[in-house]
Amino acid sequence: MNSGILNWIERDKSELVNFCAALVRCNTSCSHGDTRSAMELIKNYFAAEGIDFQELAACKTMPNLPAGDASAWSVKPWSGTIKNGNRLKDNLRGRLTLTLVSDEESGWGRGTGFLFDKVPDMMTADGVLSGEPSGVDAISFSSKGCVQIAVKVRTRGAIAGYSNESKNAVELAANLIRDLKGLEDFPVTLPDELRSFMDADGYKAAHERIRGAGHFEQPARVTVDICTIKGVGTDVEGLLDELRRIVANYPEAALRIDGVDLPDISPADGDLAQILSDTVVELGKARPLLTPDIALSDCRYWRYRGTPALRYL
Repeated sequence: MNSGILNWIERDKSELVNFCAALVRCNTSCSHGDTRSAMELIKNYFAAEGIDFQELAACKTMPNLPAGDASAWSVKPWSGTIKNGNRLKDNLRGRLTLTLVSDEESGWGRGTGFLFDKVPDMMTADGVLSGEPSGVDAISFSSKGCVQIAVKVRTRGAIAGYSNESKNAVELAANLIRDLKGLEDFPVTLPDELRSFMDADGYKAAHERIRGAGHFEQPARVTVDICTIKGVGTDVEGLLDELRRIVANYPEAALRIDGVDLPDISPADGDLAQILSDTVVELGKARPLLTPDIALSDCRYWRYRGTPALRYL
């Protein structure tokens, strides 16, 4: 780790903390999905610092900011040039791209997925580091897949005194949810790379020390939420067939599949993982554990394309 960078961070600590605090105050929660207040704060900061950027949006309430057009820079952004007191890492080689995206939580692809569709050349990389929290003791290198569905139950309906005239939609939905919970017994086979990694001596104890009791088993099983089914290594088509079969038992119910994301993984022993792990140690922290995750992340967009992508913060 370059000591000059650490000194730079220490010098600007107050400014960085105040900026992060202001960013947290921007309400971009999933309840409404409007990220414009946060993006305005970031755009104003970039403008004040003379940092070029480009704004792209799948919908107006969810803008995204990738690195700007290099031709618009008076000095090449990746040159490492020191000019007018502005310092950049003088030994930076290649291209470093920052993307700030909306819509990561929903998984509907209006952030990183949209940028891959809109500006694919700007999204290529040798490796990707996501700042989504993993905990300082862990580096996430894989994620479970996800099937998002919606089931609508419709009946004629009737008042309580005439319940014989119509089935109760709430009771039907409750029975349907019970049957869907049975999908947690659906077979899962982990990829050999992940299985051998997790079977290493002492790994389970180390994993649960960081992630919590019972977490170790989660990547190897289908988990069912009210409208979300997640799993790694499972037969996705078989799972969808089983979903359709269960819902078909309820003529009053209609199934809608909103999205399917396959499991994703990056090499746990790759160069990017080693560099990141060594850097954490250089900063005086314990060497982080490489862990699979049970949640979706935008890392999947790169992993699907064969680009190593890790989560660490």
